[in-house]
Amino acid sequence: MKTKVHQVKKVKEKFLSNQQFIQELGISELEYKNLILEIGCNYLEQEFPRRESYSEKWYLEYAYSKSFWKWWKLEWNNWLTDLIERHSFYNGATLEKAMAILIHRNGTKDSFYHNYIKLIHNGSTNL
Repeated sequence: MKTKVHQVKKVKEKFLSNQQFIQELGISELEYKNLILEIGCNYLEQEFPRRESYSEKWYLEYAYSKSFWKWWKLEWNNWLTDLIERHSFYNGATLEKAMAILIHRNGTKDSFYHNYIKLIHNGSTNL
């Protein structure tokens, strides 16, 4: 029982820190959600450049996939938690640099290919 209470407390703290992060950025909830969408599309563009005919099909498949966006939100939340724990302040430069790291870091790419792709190819899209 103590473990369950501890887990709930951690989730609540994570949620509150995310809300604080949004407030400190000075953006609305809608702008924040659009930011998640924009960065997710940038990630897909990096992995599957739309200018290349062979990869546009994959870009579109994932861009319209509900399971991709569930996975992306998990990645985003993990990244944001890490950012919040490492930085006591936020500004445009910190956030911009951190978002570039999210898109280009090996952990995101590894998670995409080794977690997300394996789940959908094994028939399980429950993230």
